Amino acid sequence: MATGIAMILLAILLISFEPFAATDLAVEPALGPNPVNQIGFSLAGMLAVFAMLTFADRRRTLALADIAWLPVVACLMFSASNAPDPAGATRSVLFTLIVVVICAGVLALPHSPAALRRVFTAVVLAVLALSYFGILFLPDAAIHGAGGNEAQHEGLWRGVFSHKNVAGPVMATFLFYGIYLMRCGGRWAGVAIIVLAGIFVIQTGSKTTNGMIPLAIGAAFAGRVFASRWLPVLLIVVSVASAATFTIGTAVSPWAAGIVEATMDDPTYTGRVTLWAVGLENIAARPWTGYGFDGFWLSPVVTDSFLPIDADWDYREIVNGHSNYIDMALFMGIPAAAIVVFVLCVRPLADFLRCRPGRDNRRLADFFLMVLTFVLLNSMLESSWFRRADPTWVMMIFAVLGLRLTARLNLR
Repeated sequence: MATGIAMILLAILLISFEPFAATDLAVEPALGPNPVNQIGFSLAGMLAVFAMLTFADRRRTLALADIAWLPVVACLMFSASNAPDPAGATRSVLFTLIVVVICAGVLALPHSPAALRRVFTAVVLAVLALSYFGILFLPDAAIHGAGGNEAQHEGLWRGVFSHKNVAGPVMATFLFYGIYLMRCGGRWAGVAIIVLAGIFVIQTGSKTTNGMIPLAIGAAFAGRVFASRWLPVLLIVVSVASAATFTIGTAVSPWAAGIVEATMDDPTYTGRVTLWAVGLENIAARPWTGYGFDGFWLSPVVTDSFLPIDADWDYREIVNGHSNYIDMALFMGIPAAAIVVFVLCVRPLADFLRCRPGRDNRRLADFFLMVLTFVLLNSMLESSWFRRADPTWVMMIFAVLGLRLTARLNLR
């Protein structure tokens, strides 16, 4: 019963209640409340809480609890109250927190690592099967077309997900899961997941995602090769700092911009440098409180601003800043953003260092570390944090909570 409920919850998170529903990440019109998602995720949240209280091992549930999330919730609620639409922002925050609870339920309900693998294997294969079914038989829904404001994505795969920039990162995390499954004895299923997810990542056309996958795998396994727990953490810190320098840093540093121009075909990162420059400029204008949750992009501050003639994008119609780090500072202010980065980025690395010595703990921690590393790097270029049920955000929550679990409980 517990394993079955966990499968249902994970399928809801990754497949959603509206699979194959495309969105345009360049221009996303303001939509009203979606009753399907509101009712569906509310019921899923209640199911997760009920199942954790009745079917879950209490030790696993308590191991997932972390008092550090309290200041994060406080920062989110303050940011929502400071938003142009406080009611709508508060609703978004509450649904985001419901998704976090559902993720905790998925990890708490299985009573063993083998049961957890059954949950993830079944759902990951289901997502891959649905996505490939869409590619073969529903191409108009599963493959980007030439219409809309992102005609340049024509022919790129997105499967059941809303956009190729969502499909690519999620499929990358599936590839990491395939590696973990192979290490645990599930060779054929692991190989199938690696091959299918790897092909899908390539077909999303994301060169950045393809480049980040080896970095995430290498950082996680460096510690096993050299028998050091600190080495993976050191490599991750260096990788994230380097990525920040040569992505966001190009918006403020001529030196970094010059190196990128000399080594990359598109030094603007598809126009993102313009967005980052605008974001950094406005962070400096409101460094303490920000503009409120989801309160900057598409707001009058941006839509009524003057567009420079040399801008790579018309950022007045952009739905997000294509950087989690910049968007957090824009929405919450620098102090609150620092708290969020500590809980989502720094604390999980500390949990990895404190991982219990059992084989199951180590292998599961390596999987979650690969996911975390990938999302931290991808966050330089995309925005997904606290975006309700965004699958990339869901996988990051699994990584954060999963590393907490491996540090506090012996998994047998």
